[in-house]
Amino acid sequence: MAYLRLHRLTQARKMLESTQARASVTEVAGECALHHLGRFSQEYRLEFGELPSQTIERVNRAHLK
Repeated sequence: MAYLRLHRLTQARKMLESTQARASVTEVAGECALHHLGRFSQEYRLEFGELPSQTIERVNRAHLK
């Protein structure tokens, strides 16, 4: 079970970091079968050290430079 959760979180991170994809956190979570948004954000932060929205902000800032 932990492997599947990690796989889904990693897939979500890849999607959020993609500069070509402009999907929202909600859309990405749904596509990765992570339907409880609060739990998704909490587990994402525990795994990667930032919230999903912070990943998007970081990528956008890096892309503008």
